[in-house]
Amino acid sequence: MTTSKIVRFIVSMSLIMVIFAHPASASACSCIGPGLPDQEFQKSNAVFTGKVLGIVDEYVPVYSALDRILVVMGEQPYFWIQAGRYVGYRVHFRVHNSWKGVEETTVLVDTGYGMGDCGYPFAVSSDYLVYASHPYGIPDNYWVTSTCSRNAEISAAGTDLRYLNTLPLLPLRSSIQIFGLPAGVVMLWAVFFLTAVGVFVYRQGQQSFRSEG
Repeated sequence: MTTSKIVRFIVSMSLIMVIFAHPASASACSCIGPGLPDQEFQKSNAVFTGKVLGIVDEYVPVYSALDRILVVMGEQPYFWIQAGRYVGYRVHFRVHNSWKGVEETTVLVDTGYGMGDCGYPFAVSSDYLVYASHPYGIPDNYWVTSTCSRNAEISAAGTDLRYLNTLPLLPLRSSIQIFGLPAGVVMLWAVFFLTAVGVFVYRQGQQSFRSEG
């Protein structure tokens, strides 16, 4: 197997892992509007208030790097926004109060870009009431939210907070999130590093074999 075929195979496997671990958002927003606070509380897997510490575009740098590799290899880019596939934002929160699902002082919540994918327009340093869920109904999957939920800035969440304040709060464990990198970045760069090492070792082995022959 040639070096280019090995690289193509490993990149393809990396893409498959990314697709199944973190599927792209839908290209159009279609949902029923949120219900009353008690209905939304029952429907959601997590309900909390918190301040946005940072917002990371998950397309950059990992997925954009994968796209560039595919283009160099003569393949169609998979995550390229212009191709109609959206990854979205990962929003980092410092949690103030939690009534459901979230039990740490920091949490990551994914949302779309807001271009027809139901992404909620969070802003850094603002405080929000957030209703989040596990996508695809998979327990312990990553958190996701959208404009289809009753998310709101704290100043506009009075009705919800009056209901939530009748419920017990969850105790929060101290936690730290290092933001600035999207989900899976360490794993994917590790894959690329190991791929580069593997290709180097393979080529060195081939050269040694030819030299001995």
